[in-house]
Amino acid sequence: MLLATTLLVACANGEQMKVTVDNTSTQARSGELVEVPMAAVAQKVNLADGKQLIVVDQAGVQQPYQLVYEGAKEPVKVIFEATVAADTKAVYTLKAGTPEEFKAKTYGRFVPERKDDFTWENNRIAFRMYGPKLQATGELSNGIDIWVKCTENMVINKWYKGDLSGTASYHKNHGEGMDFYKVGRTLGLGATAPYVNDTLVLGKNYTKYEILEQGPLRIAFRLSYAPFDVNGVPVTETRTVTLDANSLLNKMVVTYDMAMPTMEIASGIVTRNKEGEVKMLAEDHTYVAYAEPNVKNAGVIYGAMVSPQGFKAEKEACGHLLAISDYKKGTDYTYYVGGGWSQGGFATAADWLTYVKAFVQAQKEPLMVTF
Repeated sequence: MLLATTLLVACANGEQMKVTVDNTSTQARSGELVEVPMAAVAQKVNLADGKQLIVVDQAGVQQPYQLVYEGAKEPVKVIFEATVAADTKAVYTLKAGTPEEFKAKTYGRFVPERKDDFTWENNRIAFRMYGPKLQATGELSNGIDIWVKCTENMVINKWYKGDLSGTASYHKNHGEGMDFYKVGRTLGLGATAPYVNDTLVLGKNYTKYEILEQGPLRIAFRLSYAPFDVNGVPVTETRTVTLDANSLLNKMVVTYDMAMPTMEIASGIVTRNKEGEVKMLAEDHTYVAYAEPNVKNAGVIYGAMVSPQGFKAEKEACGHLLAISDYKKGTDYTYYVGGGWSQGGFATAADWLTYVKAFVQAQKEPLMVTF
């Protein structure tokens, strides 16, 4: 998640590095990822001669971690899970040692065998976006799809294998979750599009992908889209998506290459206009949340879009709940988007809204990391 990091000067001893995680908020933080610059680790922990890094908590128990590259040849950060009670500190130690094997909590891949899907997941939820082979069949969609889960296992490979072989459709729940969300020619669960004269201008399927980080605690990738016409002007979109372990919301960074200096954009969740749906808009503009109508024998899918700084406006239009923002050429538009399930921990829309509000507050009150 979003972190505030402070470097404290200390003498390197070549053996270990103490990292203090301070939760100054009034809510407990469980399994939240914290980041430590690799340069700082290298100054304090001797990892020469093939030595490996381990992370242990205050009880001496090893914690899973991941080296993050952010496009560089060498790792630039170490990330690991921290659990800290409200208004409390926790201390973790980074040192040389033999890492234990931990089960991966994130994963994602290009799926050429299913018409070029790009699908990604963590230990709580899964998503996908659609590629060029699907577009070649005439099916256009740059929306976001969601696969709901009630297992912490990685399911992408298993579900595709079963569905494509005809032995276990992922449109049915075989005990781990299912895909019953309908995207079609919409933004699906929280994609973004130019918003011109009160109209969404939808792009096409992605054309290229690049995996930036591949687990076990963070999956990050970039999707590129071919230019599409926006009021007579070609616009090219790029999406960079990051999903951390334990979180139900992705960090989404959208950029547009365009001739005009500014344009209005809208992130949207498609609405169904059926009995049972619930629409939830924040008075402070920090979130838009939605509960789909209940589907018999499948349950309710929830969605949310979050901007800790606040969207410009929210409204219901064009068959979506929209979060509207102004976009300036050459900048990054960053927000969070994701969803949950009534059979995956959220019995009611009120439960989902509690999660969304807590997520917003966590972004406003980041864990403080010192070392």
